[in-house]
Amino acid sequence: SSPKLDPSSIIVRMLIDMYVEIGDQIALQYGGSEAHKKVASAGEKTNVPGQLGKHKELLTSIRRYYSNAFTDRLKQDAMNLFLGYYVPSQNNLPLWELDNDYYLHNFHVNAGRGALQSMKSY
Repeated sequence: SSPKLDPSSIIVRMLIDMYVEIGDQIALQYGGSEAHKKVASAGEKTNVPGQLGKHKELLTSIRRYYSNAFTDRLKQDAMNLFLGYYVPSQNNLPLWELDNDYYLHNFHVNAGRGALQSMKSY
């Protein structure tokens, strides 16, 4: 038998609050908005009832759509550079001229013709 924590204890509430905050920060970095669904923290309800909750979810969806459509490419390029998927000295094309980053992440795919196409060719 392993020790168990009481769900209503202060330490459990603090852990849940930390996880909710970390989840929001990760969602902001990755998705461009706070997390959609959240765990109840410190006695709060998980979902806002009625129209207010629907509007909040809609606003979060709009923020994510905007982020995906207009800002994700820059973030992804920065991550590819930071994580070493794109190494400037090993590529003929600058990172910002690549049509997409598919071949940076899928080494097993036969690169073939047009693998790392320049945006200038369009």
